[in-house]
Amino acid sequence: MTAYDDRPSTHTGDDSGTHRPACPFRTVAFGVGAVLAANSTPTPLYVTYQERWGFSAGTLTTVFAVYAAGVLAALLLVGGLSDRIGRRPVLQGSLCALIASYALFLAADGVTWLYCARAVQGLATGVFTGAAGAAPADLHPAPTTGPPGW
Repeated sequence: MTAYDDRPSTHTGDDSGTHRPACPFRTVAFGVGAVLAANSTPTPLYVTYQERWGFSAGTLTTVFAVYAAGVLAALLLVGGLSDRIGRRPVLQGSLCALIASYALFLAADGVTWLYCARAVQGLATGVFTGAAGAAPADLHPAPTTGPPGW
């Protein structure tokens, strides 16, 4: 297996004792941090949107909840997608969807747009974190120690 392979993972441990390059591992780790940090970026704006567009505190709460529902749905429904088609295409596709969600935030002119942007953001984040959560096992630069599969 190369340092970062598109194929689904069948890694059960590396008994050869060879080291893999650290760059792909660090890239995925940085990506997870960046995605999760970027997802909180629009949060301070919601109160401003609430004042500008006049929606209730209950609506504001549901705008927050749509994100969590999207993450949960994505993890439950497509959490294993990267096992079937590979980590790279899933990570790339979910990053494109996240960019689309940010475009929806920029275009927002009402609460419906916020719901759409948060839903897309939640779904994309769920797909991303599912694949990115599995990637370190494939990419970790240190040789595996212990029983196979650790």
